[in-house]
Amino acid sequence: MSLRRRPALAAAAALALALAACESVTAGRPLAAEYALRDVGGKAPPIVLSSSATFDGRGTETITLIAAAYRFDAGGDARYVYTLRNLRTSPARDTTFTIEVPMVYWRAGDRIEIGSRTPCPPNALCAGNAVGRVVGDRVEVDFGGDPPVRYVYEAGAGARQPPP
Repeated sequence: MSLRRRPALAAAAALALALAACESVTAGRPLAAEYALRDVGGKAPPIVLSSSATFDGRGTETITLIAAAYRFDAGGDARYVYTLRNLRTSPARDTTFTIEVPMVYWRAGDRIEIGSRTPCPPNALCAGNAVGRVVGDRVEVDFGGDPPVRYVYEAGAGARQPPP
């Protein structure tokens, strides 16, 4: 190879690396959309989260996840909104309520982390951040257990997606 071609090859290699770096940064762009829960471990909501005897043993209490969604904005803020139903048989009570939890998120390629920028201290009673991946119009997050349970969220109809 001539000495004249080496600088051209080096420049081409540097350009290819720069383009690859730009692509990985672009892949980690903010989401700016709402992603609704579609699937928990292969089942569509509503999902029974727990069912057990009441404390006094005279009835049962069942907690069901009716719906949930992540709402991401382009600035890295997120909100997790979920609706639960709490059904008790004795004394009879049927309550449905919605909770909205402010969070933050960040991306690196297809990896996404959702929760808090402040980690749980050792031995604390708090949940760690949700870590998952962005696949097309879906966000997939695995939670606890062995094996973990996969929660799949899909971008809603009409949700604003960032340009490719």
